[in-house]
Amino acid sequence: MVPIWMYWGVTALLAICLEGAMSADVAVGDLFFRQLLSLETIMALPVLLPLAITGALGYSELSASLQKGIGFVSRICFRAFGLLFLLSIIFGWVHYSYSGRFPSLDSCLFYLKSPVHLFEHALQFSPIGLLVLFFVSVSLYLILIFWIPMVMRRLSVRMRAILSGAGVASFALFLFLNPPWAILEIKGSEVGRLRLSSRDPSVLTSTVEDYVEGLLLSRSGPWTSLILPSKRQERIFVPDESVLRASYSERIDLEDYSKLVQVVSGEDFSCPNVIILLVESLRADEVDAVGVAEPTMPNLEALIADGLLFNNHYSSSSHSSYADISVISGVYPLWESIIHVYPNQAHYPRPRLYDLLNVMGSRTGIFSSQNENWGGMLNYLHSDRLDVFYHAGDLSAGERCLTRAFQLNRGKGFDRDTVDVALKWMEADSSPFFAYINLQGSHYPYYFPESKPRPFGAEFDTGELNFLNFPAEVIPYVRPRYRDSLYYVDQHIGRLVAELKKTGAWANTLLVVTGDTGQAFREHGFSGHARDLFDEVVRTPLVLSGGALSRTGVEDRLSQHVDIAPTVLDLAGLPAYSGFQGLSLVGTQERTWAPLVCQSPALKQLAVVTPSHKLMYDWDTGGVHLFNLLVDPGELNPQNSESECGLELQSLLETWASHQIDYYRNTERYTRFFAPSYSSPSLCPLN
Repeated sequence: MVPIWMYWGVTALLAICLEGAMSADVAVGDLFFRQLLSLETIMALPVLLPLAITGALGYSELSASLQKGIGFVSRICFRAFGLLFLLSIIFGWVHYSYSGRFPSLDSCLFYLKSPVHLFEHALQFSPIGLLVLFFVSVSLYLILIFWIPMVMRRLSVRMRAILSGAGVASFALFLFLNPPWAILEIKGSEVGRLRLSSRDPSVLTSTVEDYVEGLLLSRSGPWTSLILPSKRQERIFVPDESVLRASYSERIDLEDYSKLVQVVSGEDFSCPNVIILLVESLRADEVDAVGVAEPTMPNLEALIADGLLFNNHYSSSSHSSYADISVISGVYPLWESIIHVYPNQAHYPRPRLYDLLNVMGSRTGIFSSQNENWGGMLNYLHSDRLDVFYHAGDLSAGERCLTRAFQLNRGKGFDRDTVDVALKWMEADSSPFFAYINLQGSHYPYYFPESKPRPFGAEFDTGELNFLNFPAEVIPYVRPRYRDSLYYVDQHIGRLVAELKKTGAWANTLLVVTGDTGQAFREHGFSGHARDLFDEVVRTPLVLSGGALSRTGVEDRLSQHVDIAPTVLDLAGLPAYSGFQGLSLVGTQERTWAPLVCQSPALKQLAVVTPSHKLMYDWDTGGVHLFNLLVDPGELNPQNSESECGLELQSLLETWASHQIDYYRNTERYTRFFAPSYSSPSLCPLN
């Protein structure tokens, strides 16, 4: 009974200290605190009971012969099982304190596939916190698994029986007075059908049923969030072909595409140099800002002056593992209903822009300050047609980092090294090349060499802040540091362009610069990215420049990351590739809508944005939020999601998600066809 009673008490204490859903909630207050505590303890019983049984057998008064057999084995099982259980609980609560929700099953599977990179992130974000957590974990393990059983064993049999009986009685009484099924019964009640609104009672957002389900799935406790089945996880979206039509193109191999190029572009066709440069966490409002005395990224601003800026550009996701790949692949990042980790061997099509350019004679290279093992991105990016692959997870990149204050940049390379290696490779041969460059100097905690200038603020240590939840009072200090980090990254962009001009390669180069995502600074109550699909997280500038670009100016049309690959082909004079789901931004067809995806351990959310509106759908709670971007660009005043516009966008989003998920589930379909292309319906008039 001791493990059950202790877990019961510790859970209540942690819920109160960390302000979990059980202790307080803006919508339901402490109404369900005791019931949620009952439910969480019951959900943990399948693990707690074996722990209690092995502990009882291991430390009970047995005969000498049984003690050598059953007792010894039981103690080993109790200690091993207790260690795993303790680590899982600690991880669950740390995850909650950091991201605002307990890990789900697919989140756990995601972490298990990238344990080293997860440790590197934790070490970079909070080295002191990680050290404290280690000592606390060891102390708890020694106390709970060794010291308490030893103390209990020294008590008399009568005293142990009294304590066990009192524990069972108190727990049973608590369950009787606070039955957990009272929470579940709300789903069928009249209250459960009522609507909640965080701002205006006339605005319909989500039902109490959906809201409570969200608490149960993500915020009530580690075991409730993990075990309680969710109807949202396997939600079946019903497509409406009258809103959105999907069409499928037969798969073609690279050799067939090469033959198509010879027919369309001629046998003597030669590709220009192509560079796609991704800047970590680059917000749209950090470039081309009117009235700013000192630009954050002066070199990028110079490229805009001589190039083409798309100032209504969106990433495809709020986190790098999806956003980065969509730039190269030209496909929407929705493969399944859970977090997708790119497999080593994938049978579905994996379009890559550099594969097409390589078959046309271009050298190809990836140069990334990021560890591309995160989320299995390395598996998608790897190709037999890739000549060079340099990234922070590679031994050569790691050795360079280890020589330069690696403790400030764990899990990432240094942008100076990345650009140096890329330039050396570009200059080694005069033949056309494709280079994908990923710069990470602007990733939280915004570490860059102390010797570099800080034009926007004094030094401020961000090491122990919560990446997803900066305190409001530090934003005036963190935001300038973020801008300083972008200024540092911009110096390397300027160095890259200057060297290309010096060697003469710039005249035949197309340079594409964009951010993987944006970055939030508590505009909607959270910081960082990999969270809600608000504009500060998913809007980022798209800049095209270089001697190979014949167009200049500013484009207001809607665009997103999946459009970059087809646009590069168009500007390079190559025919369209049916494996890309995006649209060419220099073509005649304009994008009227863009889907957005977040499937991270912090949140699962879909959204669709049009030139005038955005609709956001929370996968777990079923909450729907509609914003009119023309009158409310800050997305602070949700509209009626059940209006004609809201229902139309929701139907569009569900139809798109249905087609995406069904395609990747259908082996026969993806073996024969590329991912679907979609129509461009006229949605929600501009008002």
